[in-house]
Amino acid sequence: YFPNGRVSEKGSYDGGNRSGDWVKYYPDTKIESKGTYFEDYKVGDWFYYYPDGRKEAIEVYSPKGDLLQRITYYPNGSVWCETKSTLEPKCF
Repeated sequence: YFPNGRVSEKGSYDGGNRSGDWVKYYPDTKIESKGTYFEDYKVGDWFYYYPDGRKEAIEVYSPKGDLLQRITYYPNGSVWCETKSTLEPKCF
């Protein structure tokens, strides 16, 4: 929880490991990030947002938790950088 009593992060644990859907919030209750954990590893698609709610980044993880791709965005919505696990990052 934040000092103001609002929820800062919401998710569940299984055997002491983060598991299932998780959401992290800014102090004003807007979503900062969201995605899924499996055995404490990020898996699938993860989404990150600027404080005003605009998309900041998308990450794609393998079922084993390896980062496969990350795309970051400028606040205006255009692509800033794209990184894939097998290629050099491309930034614009």
